[in-house]
Amino acid sequence: LFFTVATHGMRIDDELAKRMARIGNMILLVAVDGPEAIHDARRGEGAYQRVQQVFARLREHGVLFGFSCMVSAKSHAALTSPQFIAALAEAGCAVGIYSRYFPLAADAVDTLTLQPDQLATYTAAFDALGASLPIPLFDLDEVEQHTGCQSRAGESVYIDGVTGQVAPCLRVPFAPAEVRIDKATGLGLAQALSHPFFTSYRTKSGSCPTWCGANLNSELTAVGRLLSDEHTAQPERLTAFQGRARRHLPVLSASQQP
Repeated sequence: LFFTVATHGMRIDDELAKRMARIGNMILLVAVDGPEAIHDARRGEGAYQRVQQVFARLREHGVLFGFSCMVSAKSHAALTSPQFIAALAEAGCAVGIYSRYFPLAADAVDTLTLQPDQLATYTAAFDALGASLPIPLFDLDEVEQHTGCQSRAGESVYIDGVTGQVAPCLRVPFAPAEVRIDKATGLGLAQALSHPFFTSYRTKSGSCPTWCGANLNSELTAVGRLLSDEHTAQPERLTAFQGRARRHLPVLSASQQP
């Protein structure tokens, strides 16, 4: 198994960096929302410089790391700037992972959502970067458009680093409560993935869109049915989450819909 750890990086000290450097099946992705002005506007004054300090610590200890960024209406132009990417490569990042904005929180700002014209501008700029990049970049929505849902295929899952909850992915963070990693009770990843919820999910039980990103609303409906099949009460936040999916998706252009 290969683990991708996504973090803001602010709590990584030398001891933790040394431990991570010894792990051969993990890459650390540190959130960078854009150049300094854009990052600090979202994370707080001085946050960008603190990220640079984290990068220096990771380089010093030989950790494999990259950056992740949320592509929004306010940041898409800066994120496709060759200068921005070159600076992160110079800082030691081995890869860049792009994910298009979706409001995970109920009070999220609607103005961050990419509009169709902005999405077209962003995808054109991303594609135009071409092979001249110093490091590889991946747009997760574009990848899934070509490969199909990675989680449905059994290729990936999402683990909440605080609660240990195992769920299909960050955009579908719903599963029965017992599907989790819990050292105290002896629950491990193997038990979570063999749970009837996940076995049904991987066999595409019920109506299942091929591209979750292109039709998140249908995917959430399918997951809700699976939860009901397992006699599990649907989380209250699923309804609100699904409402946001209707308002803010599709994240792909109309010509890219399956």
